[in-house]
Amino acid sequence: MTAAPLGTGSAKLGGNYAPVFKYSMQAKHAGYPITLHLDSKTRTYIDEFSTSNFVALLDDPTNNTKTFVVPESSSILKSVTTKSLVELSKSFGWKIEMRVVPWPEVSKFTEVAACGTAAVITVYISFVC
Repeated sequence: MTAAPLGTGSAKLGGNYAPVFKYSMQAKHAGYPITLHLDSKTRTYIDEFSTSNFVALLDDPTNNTKTFVVPESSSILKSVTTKSLVELSKSFGWKIEMRVVPWPEVSKFTEVAACGTAAVITVYISFVC
């Protein structure tokens, strides 16, 4: 679903899935259920998973706060499921950050999940700090 800058990743088109078939199969054979894609221009920012949106949770126990993080990119499909999770997070009193997410930041997240109509909400990585 991720496209090159000014590509069609922000639209639900069958052709957006074809370029990742090869890599998705390689990942599955290596034991990984899904692939995570970085931005096509610099390959430094998280865009989305091959089948769904990326969302993450930052838990700060020092001040007892949670932050729900959604990557901001013009190359990804805006998900109704992600929008619903943002609203739920607000209702929990969590902070919401919709912004570019540098790849190295992934190690700081408490949880990472894939979400979308077909994926629903699937937690792939849960870090214990």
